Amino acid sequence: MGRSIDKPRNLAKSVTVE
Repeated sequence: MGRSIDKPRNLAKSVTVE
């Protein structure tokens, strides 16, 4: 939800939430 950019480490998980 746009927060993936804030935490590149959790980008893999953030992308799934997107």
